[in-house]
Amino acid sequence: MDAGEAGGEPHDGGGDAGGLGCVAAFAWMLEAVPGGGFCEGILVVDPLTQLIKQVLLVLTVFTAVIAAEGDFTEHVGEFFALLLFATAAMMFLVSSEDLLMISSRWR
Repeated sequence: MDAGEAGGEPHDGGGDAGGLGCVAAFAWMLEAVPGGGFCEGILVVDPLTQLIKQVLLVLTVFTAVIAAEGDFTEHVGEFFALLLFATAAMMFLVSSEDLLMISSRWR
């Protein structure tokens, strides 16, 4: 018996949870005050980086909505985890002042 026969669609919830998390992050960014840095200026927050992060979040929500309607993989949870982790990584890269310094901090 597969998940479709167990009483529900196999794709219920993954896209919804990811989209809800992105909407919550978008709303939090609207309230956050831009300006400042973190970890000796390696990560910066300014109006431009916040705008680009908000665009990334909107694109992620659209991707999750489109992917939730499709039946292209059996590994739905892994797909949405990859989508959300990639979005978080892009948001860190947008905020980085110097990519070399981020790389040296991780080692």
